[in-house]
Amino acid sequence: MIMQIVRRVSHFPSVRRGAERIAGARGRGLVLVYHEIAQVPREDPATPTISVAEFEQQVGWLSHVGDIVPLPNVLDGGRDSRPRFAITFDDDYESHAKYALPVLERHGVPATFFLSGRWLHGLGRYWWEKLDTAIALSGLESVAQTLGVDAATPTQLAARLEVSQDLQGMLDQVPLPDLPPLSDRWFQMLLGADMGIGFHTVDHPRLTAVGDHELDEALQSGRADLAEAAGRHLSLFAYPHGRAGAREADAVDRAGFEAAFTTSKDPVGAGTDRYLVGRWEPDTASLEDFAAETAWRLNAPIRPGRN
Repeated sequence: MIMQIVRRVSHFPSVRRGAERIAGARGRGLVLVYHEIAQVPREDPATPTISVAEFEQQVGWLSHVGDIVPLPNVLDGGRDSRPRFAITFDDDYESHAKYALPVLERHGVPATFFLSGRWLHGLGRYWWEKLDTAIALSGLESVAQTLGVDAATPTQLAARLEVSQDLQGMLDQVPLPDLPPLSDRWFQMLLGADMGIGFHTVDHPRLTAVGDHELDEALQSGRADLAEAAGRHLSLFAYPHGRAGAREADAVDRAGFEAAFTTSKDPVGAGTDRYLVGRWEPDTASLEDFAAETAWRLNAPIRPGRN
């Protein structure tokens, strides 16, 4: 199926040029990040979501033009190696196992899942899951009015809530059904498939907005519990909301992680700071656009690390 797709799109000049530019990016890597995978995504969800079919096409294209490697290996490529790609997922979602895992297994490629482990602590769903549910039930206008926020799209509303814990707490004023708690069955499926597990903090705070003590605490609270459940040491970290600077990178280094990942969209290459590694989240663009943007991102300048 994937080879049929590759042959179908390869006649587009932009795709051919993209494949050539990717092939020429030897020694470079690109880390991709996904959140929700759905059979049929909601229209304009607050949570970044793509369909199973789109995800499968993207995985197939990456396998065709480069090597999909375990996440730690994307940092260690030689100058003469083929372009390397690593696939990651953020947050605690059952869809990781239900929809993403079968695609990964069909293509025989690894991925790393950055988890909070909220179900281990009896915590409910993330605030943006509640927001998506509220919008689906009551409509965007009604939810925005209840929260006292002007927003034309779910994405705009989510951006306002991201920077305000008060607004996040006000979601409790919106009528919501009881969302079923997460079990650990999906988590065990990831472990059984030998997928990588990283840490993403329990409460998902914006680390750039908290004090030093709160930062250090967020990096450790719940880490040991998730490591025990996974039966392995957690050496990789993904910054909540993808935001980090030198202060946060230094703290993650002190906490004993071996690498940490942002959402800066930067490629990986010589000079990449292991504690400020960029990741790119593809959207629902066509495969032609995905191929072209992959080439552009892979060949973008390497951002300098900490001074």
